[in-house]
Amino acid sequence: MLQSDLIETESSAIVAPLDEASHYRKALKLYPQVTVDDKDWLVLIPQMAAVSKKQLGEYVASAQDSRDLLINSIDALFVGF
Repeated sequence: MLQSDLIETESSAIVAPLDEASHYRKALKLYPQVTVDDKDWLVLIPQMAAVSKKQLGEYVASAQDSRDLLINSIDALFVGF
């Protein structure tokens, strides 16, 4: 889930899928890399969307350590830098 928990939304959340980093030759600015359980994943920012919270599984890990990378990727998607 990409959105902050500071503002609670009842039914939906902004999310982006992950894909194994090994599937890509290099990570682009729009695909920041995060590590979950010692495995590298890319966050597919261009595919972020609002989904029903009922569709989400259980909490796995926090990407707080990658906050700047995630925000820079979202900025790049929306404003081009």
